[in-house]
Amino acid sequence: MKTTRILGIALALLLPLVAPAALNEGVITYSGFLHKADASAETAPQTLVFTLYDAATLGNVLWTQTANSGPLDSLGWFSVVLGASPSAFPPDGFLSQTWLGIKVGAEAEMTPRTKIGAAPHALTVDYGGVSGCTTANQILQWSGTAWTCIATPAGGGGGGVTGVTATAPLVSSGGTAPVISMGANPTFTGTVTATTFSGDLSGNASTATSATTAGSATTATTALSANAVAAGVIAPSRLAGTVGATGQVPSKAATDGWTWVTPGTVTGVTAGAGLTGGGASGAVTLAAAFAGSGGDLGAASTSARSDHVHPGLANAVSPPRPAFTAISDNLLHTLMTVTVTCPAAGMVLLVASGHTAFTAQSTVVDIGISTSGTVLGNRISHGWLAGTTILSFYLPFGHTALLPGAAGSNTYYLNAQRQAAYAGGNVNVDPASFVAVCIRN
Repeated sequence: MKTTRILGIALALLLPLVAPAALNEGVITYSGFLHKADASAETAPQTLVFTLYDAATLGNVLWTQTANSGPLDSLGWFSVVLGASPSAFPPDGFLSQTWLGIKVGAEAEMTPRTKIGAAPHALTVDYGGVSGCTTANQILQWSGTAWTCIATPAGGGGGGVTGVTATAPLVSSGGTAPVISMGANPTFTGTVTATTFSGDLSGNASTATSATTAGSATTATTALSANAVAAGVIAPSRLAGTVGATGQVPSKAATDGWTWVTPGTVTGVTAGAGLTGGGASGAVTLAAAFAGSGGDLGAASTSARSDHVHPGLANAVSPPRPAFTAISDNLLHTLMTVTVTCPAAGMVLLVASGHTAFTAQSTVVDIGISTSGTVLGNRISHGWLAGTTILSFYLPFGHTALLPGAAGSNTYYLNAQRQAAYAGGNVNVDPASFVAVCIRN
């Protein structure tokens, strides 16, 4: 009976870099190398069974999927997608600690199981700190120290309106979706403020401070005079008894009272920040000013334009996977390059992954991301130190860097260099991917 091993495991969420509508795919990519018991690569397609448990040993089965590895390369490399329909993950499958078990063909499940961890960005949301979520339609409430799930927040709310009662002068149409309106001929008592009336005001003034008296202010020669306004709210002396001349407006006098005045004339309009136009005479026009042109700055000249610059991600690029690089010296080697065209100046996120293979102990290689093929750049170290044991000569690596990017074309380098102080053997570096993503400021 053959025994198969999986080496160089890579487990990653499938999160597209550009298309926001696809961010909820809910699937996981699982990649690795299949080796036989004699450490040689398995090259024939294999049936793989993946199972999620709630414990490192024994425990309950949360989910399972059978997948075909597909054609394998000379190193036994495979990559499968987990969680796609009809084998979708359960909605709450990752709310608690989870372990992944793997079987190859008819062989026993490999041990130990792999514990499922979080992607770096997912660590900003701690679902483990939320308790009590057991019923549909519950909502989150912050207690001051922690998030909890409740049916109705403190103080009411959270449910549907089942009825509205209206009191005079308001009336309700009734039913579960009532319309509330003012009743016919309403009676107001006290002082009414912040209200706009149209038409005539009529009725009786019941107190000395009431705002209106019987009658109306609609005649051609009467503004708000003593016949329409009672003492106590607006004194009769504060408005002239007759309407002012054509074009005049009421104006607060320097002393107590109001008077009719002729409005002034605008002598000029100046365009402020973000505007163009203006003038000192005649009909003037103001328009929105849009700076820049070309690229994604747009060329439209109206405020309804749809080509404004928006911050976010743009132009993600990933070159084809190259062959591995054999390093037997201490010189700098370029493993891959990636060129991305950014619509505007900002930052570029670079993500690299792959694996290394060492021929002897006391061997360390530095892997760096740089804007030059002659400078190692932002680096990580990968090696096989003396006196240590590793499960495989093939060790996976992952590296990220955030570097400046100019508007236009930008080229970045994935470099490697063996350390002179740890040159016990040779090393093969096999980059799997090198991705560049423009991030606008």
